[in-house]
Amino acid sequence: METRLNRICNASIEAGWLTALVVAPLFFNTFSSRVFEPDKLHLVRSIALLMAVAWAVQLLDSGLRGGAGWRGLWARVRGTPLALPALALVASYLLSTTLSVVPRISFFGSYVRMQGTLSYLSYVAIFMMMLTNLRTRDQVRRLLHTVILTSLPISIYGILQNAGLDPLPWGGDVRDRVAANMGNAIFVAAYLIMAVFLTLERLLDSLTAMLGSEHGGLSDSLRAGGYLFVLVVQLIAIVYTQSRGPWLGLAAGLYVFAMLGLLLLARWAAQRPQTPAGLGWLARHLRGAWLALIGVTVAGLLFLVTLNAPNGPLARACDERYISRLCTLFSTTEGTNAVRVLIWEGVVELFAPHAPIQPPDGAPDALNALRPLVGYGPESMWVVYNRFYPPELAHYESRNASPDRSHNETFDALVRGGLIQFAAQLVLYSAIFYYALRWLGLMRDANRRRLFIALLVIGGALGVIAPLLADGSLRLVGIGLPAGLIAGVIVYVTVDLLLSHRPASDGGAASGGRQLLVLALFARYRQEGESFAPRYLDVLRAGGSNWPEKTLAPLGVKLTHLPPFLLTGLVSIAASRPITYTRWSFHSGMYFSTGSSIWKSPRS
Repeated sequence: METRLNRICNASIEAGWLTALVVAPLFFNTFSSRVFEPDKLHLVRSIALLMAVAWAVQLLDSGLRGGAGWRGLWARVRGTPLALPALALVASYLLSTTLSVVPRISFFGSYVRMQGTLSYLSYVAIFMMMLTNLRTRDQVRRLLHTVILTSLPISIYGILQNAGLDPLPWGGDVRDRVAANMGNAIFVAAYLIMAVFLTLERLLDSLTAMLGSEHGGLSDSLRAGGYLFVLVVQLIAIVYTQSRGPWLGLAAGLYVFAMLGLLLLARWAAQRPQTPAGLGWLARHLRGAWLALIGVTVAGLLFLVTLNAPNGPLARACDERYISRLCTLFSTTEGTNAVRVLIWEGVVELFAPHAPIQPPDGAPDALNALRPLVGYGPESMWVVYNRFYPPELAHYESRNASPDRSHNETFDALVRGGLIQFAAQLVLYSAIFYYALRWLGLMRDANRRRLFIALLVIGGALGVIAPLLADGSLRLVGIGLPAGLIAGVIVYVTVDLLLSHRPASDGGAASGGRQLLVLALFARYRQEGESFAPRYLDVLRAGGSNWPEKTLAPLGVKLTHLPPFLLTGLVSIAASRPITYTRWSFHSGMYFSTGSSIWKSPRS
């Protein structure tokens, strides 16, 4: 039984993560030295500490009352996707911090950025607390709405800056490339492209609710209008940032979102007796819609290549304000591109064999031979980079300035934690894509897993080999490798959807199958009584985190023998009371219709 103290801790933890989602993007302090990053991080660290206190009290309360406590926490973490990869990355941070050339700064963070191990541990602590306390749909909705609503004033502030209406006298130009509440155009755009997809999901949910109602509810219409307004404002602000990386990331995300969205809309339309003409056509011609989307995407890629061709047919378009930002994508000698490439050149030399570096204490680095493996420590680049500073960089930046970051996550991970941390980070990112595709039903068997891994390996290899052949050095590998991995994921999604999915025939069968399974499970509950309940709750907690046959195994259900089991369930359920079954079906149906793809197992 949940105690009052447990409920207070739950509420405090949720209030903490919602506060962090509001404060971290919005807050800045014009009266401090750095205005943005350190002030935001002080708040996030403080929030994480308060949440951790509530979490510890909750776990102690649970343990003292004979609950699972700390032991149950570890069991849940160990069985939860992404938890172990995240902990492996934490271990790599602790290792690189212990062996850092500047251990104290690596742990607490530099005065300028405060992006040390302590800040990373705060992020992970919030992640773990959300892992154990984010349990209900209402909590998820509150989280989504918090992100969406917080993005609105940030987007509006960016639009005001572009219009020259910013009341604050910033030292740099925030009109040409808006910086809003984050002091950096790239940071603003990167934050907003994450919020865009959450807003899109809520918008589509409202639209399908409108179309699913005979008369179209007023509340659904108002919600859809509100989400559409927020989405338009977000996209305008992203354009005003003129940040090419987030633009390309948004385009790649929209392609995958559209491919999966078309599939879900087609399935939704196929399951309804009456649908609008457009959605009815989509349910019958989904493959054609996919091919049209692929064609538009290929045309967009050809446009970018042509736009970047020297003296090409679209050279005049590069005089336009926003298009000009796309005309130097492949250049290594112009503007910020040249700065980044020169910094990467120095990072590559930093990892080549060289004499030991002398840290601030004056003693030669005793771990010089191990640095490619363990890195130099978080927030250490400003110390170790000076010897490898390319002289040409002084033509673009102040001569007394030394880079404290690579402007590239691949190279930053290598400097921070070496190959160990880079490998841990790569595993975590790959796991995120893998489990996301698996929960979406796009990773159904061993062949699909092998195809996914093969495409990742091929994409990553091409991302390393192609820049090496084109440039003759490794300085572009930091951008080529992640680009190749993302391309591998996109190709996998495209191939899987085109080869496997049939929305018109899948929806009804899957829905009927799930209903039969719910009936049969209820029959098993009536046979076994209350002893069946704990195992059934374990299945609901598992959600879609495991394969269907493994999820149902604790209930004694084998998918290879499913038809006889379902038949027994139908016979047993015939005499049951409707109201009893309705309660059971509601909870089971919520899980089997949204959390697991029971009917997509290769053996079903």
